[in-house]
Amino acid sequence: MGAPKLKPGSKGKNVQLLQEFLNLKGKLPNPIEESGEFTTETRDAVKLFQKNSRLQEERDGTVGPETANALAKLVGPRAASWAKTFGDADDAKSDADQKGGADADKKNATQQGAGQTQAAKPVVVAGGNLGKFKNVIHVAGGYVISIPPNPAGKFPLVVLFAGDTKKGVMIDAAAASPDYFRDAILVFGERDGNFSGFQAQLNKLLKAYQTTIGSTSVCGYSSGGQAAFANYDQADHKVGLIDPNIKSRNFKKFDSKTILSINPRKDAWPWADPDRDHYTIGDARVDAVDLVKKAGGYSEITGTAHDVYPTKFLKDFRGKLI
Repeated sequence: MGAPKLKPGSKGKNVQLLQEFLNLKGKLPNPIEESGEFTTETRDAVKLFQKNSRLQEERDGTVGPETANALAKLVGPRAASWAKTFGDADDAKSDADQKGGADADKKNATQQGAGQTQAAKPVVVAGGNLGKFKNVIHVAGGYVISIPPNPAGKFPLVVLFAGDTKKGVMIDAAAASPDYFRDAILVFGERDGNFSGFQAQLNKLLKAYQTTIGSTSVCGYSSGGQAAFANYDQADHKVGLIDPNIKSRNFKKFDSKTILSINPRKDAWPWADPDRDHYTIGDARVDAVDLVKKAGGYSEITGTAHDVYPTKFLKDFRGKLI
């Protein structure tokens, strides 16, 4: 029944979707490559998901109906057709059980079909415009607010502060990983942004769309990292620092919420520091990596070019942010 299990050696779109969904909702310690090839890394990620989900299916790192359906439930409607290719997780039930559940299955299928129709025609509150991913865009002063396509319910809030290159760069970076627009409420702001600048308008939109916030993450790119620091306490989930301009006085804010990804660039310009001559942004970045780890957060040094960092960061850490 259904397609064979995915296992080491499997290749194709279903494997790529598995990897994408694991990165999104599998609660992995680190993202895995979305190559479309079922690697050892993919098997280990599936094993971890099976263990954490307490599935009855054999926890051997292969993907059958139970694992696929459990993952799809976390991802949401767009994973439903993917999970369906594996068959029904309840196929092992007796014929009597199957017959007894037939009417309920038919009713659920009708409801799901209605839900998909509703998602295809999102409600647009006055002042909003449909976005590329059937999300709804609202402009509030210097901020852009994105509401997901089917907003009734609870969603994570992700606030993204841009650097000198302005918020359009952050919008494009999020668009490279469309799940952000489909599965989260997004607010895009500039380097000097603050929650007080958009909170009142966001609250009105939440009420109008019958949407609630499940968790709040704050990210800052480059000089927008200072806005992330300034709004650090607004986050109850994660604070993403995207190759930011880091100053030594900010270090005390690092904690288990912190995700820091940097290219040290030791040639960065100097700042005066009472304990050190010519203390540079590059120096601060290197010091910050160890301090984040000591605080219980996650940090990494990469060779990624500064201008493409937002796209890399939002793709690599979407599973942690949303």
